[in-house]
Amino acid sequence: MMYYIYFILCYNYILKQLYYKRNIINFDVFYFYVNKLVEWLRAKYLNNHCHYFFIWSCIVRYFFYKSEILNNDNINHFKNINDILKFLIKNPMLLSVFDFVEGCFTGYLSLYKKALWGLQPGLDFNITQSTNDKLLLESINLFFNNKGGVYNKPNNVSVVAFRNVKVLKEEIIPFFNKYPLVGIKSYELERWIKLVDIYYYKKHIGKNINTKNYILNFAEVVKDLNIKRNNKNKLKRIDIIIDWLKSLNSFPNMEEKLSLIELIRANSINI
Repeated sequence: MMYYIYFILCYNYILKQLYYKRNIINFDVFYFYVNKLVEWLRAKYLNNHCHYFFIWSCIVRYFFYKSEILNNDNINHFKNINDILKFLIKNPMLLSVFDFVEGCFTGYLSLYKKALWGLQPGLDFNITQSTNDKLLLESINLFFNNKGGVYNKPNNVSVVAFRNVKVLKEEIIPFFNKYPLVGIKSYELERWIKLVDIYYYKKHIGKNINTKNYILNFAEVVKDLNIKRNNKNKLKRIDIIIDWLKSLNSFPNMEEKLSLIELIRANSINI
């Protein structure tokens, strides 16, 4: 019954704001109503998370653009960083919408023989766009207090990336707690947060067996995040690391660390 109420509230709110008052909608209220509406649609008609994800994005995009059309005689073109930044600050929820299409939460383990366990964990939250939209990426970086970096990649692609674990824990995660992702990417974020916590609280540092278990857990979550990307080389590499960690009964010596490096090289996998 509650979902029918949310449906009516959502419909009435949108109708009132967009057609009668012709005012730009309050996206915090809109977000709440639309999210409840799509939960109802999914519960009643859908079993597939991807459909849920798709419908939610379509509703948000449709009404967002509709509100912009109704409130402006001409389409707004954001031509500088300050204008884009002001818009993002006014409508932060749109960053969450944007991220479930373009964002990526990743983790990795680099081989480093001087590290206690021969492995150095790393984390990354990034958003990729055409280099033609580099201003947008720079604005997103400014939205998060310029705590990341914007980089050019091959094939006319650029990326804004955040890799500092303190920034990820204290800036990025709180943002997505306030403006949650919907659809299957919310599960990806949930797994990625486990990696951030291991690294942030330095659970990967130490010589006891509990430390190995945390590093092993880190590796298994990294594999889980990489499965959908279908990169066979990365999956093979992480499988070798997981098997190597499981074989250890204690803190690895230099010979054991070098054996891992050689094993990965023997399988023609980049270090």
